[in-house]
Amino acid sequence: MAVLGRAFRRTWPDQDGTDPRILATRGRLRLLIGMVRDNRPWRLVSGLRGDSSARSRSAHFYLINTTLWQLAITMSVWRRVAAVLASITVMLTWLVVYHHLWERTRNRPPQEREQSVLFNASTVLTLAIGLVCGYVALFVLNLIAAFIIFTSEVFGQYAGPEHGLGDYLTVVLLATAAATVAGAIGSGFESEESVREATYSYRERERREALCRSRAAETDEETLDDTTPDA
Repeated sequence: MAVLGRAFRRTWPDQDGTDPRILATRGRLRLLIGMVRDNRPWRLVSGLRGDSSARSRSAHFYLINTTLWQLAITMSVWRRVAAVLASITVMLTWLVVYHHLWERTRNRPPQEREQSVLFNASTVLTLAIGLVCGYVALFVLNLIAAFIIFTSEVFGQYAGPEHGLGDYLTVVLLATAAATVAGAIGSGFESEESVREATYSYRERERREALCRSRAAETDEETLDDTTPDA
């Protein structure tokens, strides 16, 4: 019982008529993992149709771009890794900023600030995992297309006569990275509601909507207090 007692703490909210709350002292990470798992990040691959369509069309263009072949083959390993990470980061940042997925934490009560931090962390992790899944899926499709389209004679002119599987993987890796960046344009045609449905679970959307309603009510009360003349 002593061990269980140290794992929880009791708090009394400031609001009148609100019961005490029992909070887990070591459950933030577990809660965050549960939120991300409940969002099912892999659904993002099929949920963003505009993004998927733009990435697929762009990948077809980059796969037959000989300039990209030369760049991919001559790039160092760290540059290739940086290109992949940068493409996913650009796509993630675009989705968060363009579709207003970031919860503001400034000038908020401590409890709401903690909730917003959790919401933002779950958003970043959900999108990151979903985009990585989409990247891997597109990479596999591009690799299959490369083996079908690339002829040994033409590809050997740029990769060398002794080209092998590694050269195919390198070219496809960079083509997928470039197509991922182009997919940000396609996601711009998605509505904010459709992006939220693809990113968050039903329960997560309800939590965020409840927080927005609470903030809107507080704003209305502050506006009413400011406009009410003093007696």
